[in-house]
Amino acid sequence: MRNVTASRTLSDRPFAASVLIEHERQPSDNLKPVINPAQVDEVVGHVALGTAEDADAAVVAADGAFPSWSALSADERASVLAGRKVSASSRR
Repeated sequence: MRNVTASRTLSDRPFAASVLIEHERQPSDNLKPVINPAQVDEVVGHVALGTAEDADAAVVAADGAFPSWSALSADERASVLAGRKVSASSRR
């Protein structure tokens, strides 16, 4: 992997990077830049990198959610996921 020093960014606005575990945002100081593949000197954003502890917490949360999630019908699950898609789209 090569280091990239961005000469420009799409946005200089500050933001709080986080990982999402059980509907809660967990702050992360470990960030990775997202590079525009068509313009490799352009950083288009940053993603938060989770820790091993974050992964463990996500597994525990998923394990806890499994009984109620698996009890839903396929149509009910599709409805939940469609609602998440709409919610995420509205934040853009």
